[in-house]
Amino acid sequence: MKRIKYIIITIIFLLIPQIFVSAKNNDYEVDSYNIEVNIDSNYNYKYNESINLIFNKSNVIVTNNIPYKSTNIDVNSNYVVETNKDKLIKISSKNNSHDSYTYKYELQKEKNKKDIYIVDITNNFNNELNNINFIINFPQSFNKNNLEFYLNNKKINNLTYEIKDKEIIGNISNLKEEDTLTIVVNYDKLYLNSLTIISIITSLVLSLISYILWRIYGKDIKYTIKKEKNIPSHLSPLDVSLIENGSLKNEDAIPLLLYLANKGYLKIIEDKNNEFTIIREKEYDGPNYKEASFIRALFRQNMSVNISEYINALTEKSKSPYQKKLDKKITKDNLKERIVRAIKNVISISNSNEEKNKYFEIKSSKKKTYLLFSITIILVLVTSIPFIEINKLYLLPISVLFSSISLFILINLVETVDLTKKNNKIFLLIIFAIITLLVLLLPSFRRNKVYFIAFLIGIMSVTFILFLYKYMPRRTIHGTKLYSKIEGLKLFINETNKKELTSILEDNPNYLYDLLPYAYILNIEDIIFTKLKEFNVNSPSWYKLEDFTYRKLFNSINRLRNIVNQKDKDE
Repeated sequence: MKRIKYIIITIIFLLIPQIFVSAKNNDYEVDSYNIEVNIDSNYNYKYNESINLIFNKSNVIVTNNIPYKSTNIDVNSNYVVETNKDKLIKISSKNNSHDSYTYKYELQKEKNKKDIYIVDITNNFNNELNNINFIINFPQSFNKNNLEFYLNNKKINNLTYEIKDKEIIGNISNLKEEDTLTIVVNYDKLYLNSLTIISIITSLVLSLISYILWRIYGKDIKYTIKKEKNIPSHLSPLDVSLIENGSLKNEDAIPLLLYLANKGYLKIIEDKNNEFTIIREKEYDGPNYKEASFIRALFRQNMSVNISEYINALTEKSKSPYQKKLDKKITKDNLKERIVRAIKNVISISNSNEEKNKYFEIKSSKKKTYLLFSITIILVLVTSIPFIEINKLYLLPISVLFSSISLFILINLVETVDLTKKNNKIFLLIIFAIITLLVLLLPSFRRNKVYFIAFLIGIMSVTFILFLYKYMPRRTIHGTKLYSKIEGLKLFINETNKKELTSILEDNPNYLYDLLPYAYILNIEDIIFTKLKEFNVNSPSWYKLEDFTYRKLFNSINRLRNIVNQKDKDE
């Protein structure tokens, strides 16, 4: 009997809380509770709450505590009672009814360095809350990985909600008296989603594959650099540029013009008005068909390009009927058109596969396509992830724009990596483009800083692959030997002492002018002009200026080069 007695007492004891709970306030019921919170970047919270009440009897008072520091309180036909700690909203009913009540207020919270926004929905009513609906607008868009829910400080995951850009809409069925639902958005939280992981892994894997391809097909044979005072006699500036860089640009043709003038085929004159005249001094009698093609295109009377002349150049025919139609000189009236035509002609020949295959391996050249493919995949991935994740696929074309801007920046950076060549305009352009890109991408990166990490990894991977691309294809044994001699000349020019150079100039007074065309290709023209001035070398017979000085010669050649640059701008 005692055991049964104890069991009954225990059961009664356990049922006491339930009795009290069932004895909750039955004077009214909360049919629904809606809350909307708008938060700005200054941590100013604007609350707009509404509650639907069902009163079971008259003269019922419903109370709700709001924070004491609340301001701009607006309650419809009710009143607020201030206490030492809280402000108390009272809602009263004189009759049995089913009514809705709204109230608004603002609350300024302290900023935190971790960029975390917290919204507490606390049941401060003297009854249970049912059917709670909430809408929270945060300052910036966020991802579900930035979002956490807590019920009485315990994390929960079974809430119904949806995210629309920077807004979260959700509901919870019930909050008991003094229960608190906490909604936390942590913008500083780093998270990895599947797309981010794919982009990072893809960037690293493609970089590794590109490096392996470069090691197998792109890395040059080991060579030893020894000082060389002369370039091999059969190499023109175009050949040197092709061996050094793998392809030619329009500005490489001006050093060829200087080279041919120094050889006695041309004379360049600049008058006091900075107008150029180029005179053909003698017929070309050299063995190089590219040089012959350049002179014929430069001095040909007919401005149209005849395919037979191009074929003659490629087949190295020494005699051509077009030689009879060459002008003796060209002046400012048609100088620009003639130079542009000659450059276009000789660059197209020099960049042909037939020319490149003399110095570079064919198989290696074909592998460069894989590097371009890798660059494209990486850039598209790392710039499109933010838009894919927020399901704004219509913004994907913007990722193409970002990719193009990024690629343009990186190509210029890789091409101008030689800091010995001063080009402030390009660096200013790069800085401006980087700032523009980051400003455009910042809202997307704001959703998850891992995006920025993925973007940086992608950019570093692309830069790495671009450098591999720059030093690919691999040179042949013949091309490597010539490249080592070219590098040996650069070493000689940079390290030669006055005694060595004096001895060379005694044997060949024109030595520095012989090197000048190559110096422009190798970006060491400043050194050559410094040595010309140091040794007071006579002015060149093939370049005529008013009141000659080395500085005037330097500036004059730059003006001549600008004719090509202006052409590029016009196009």
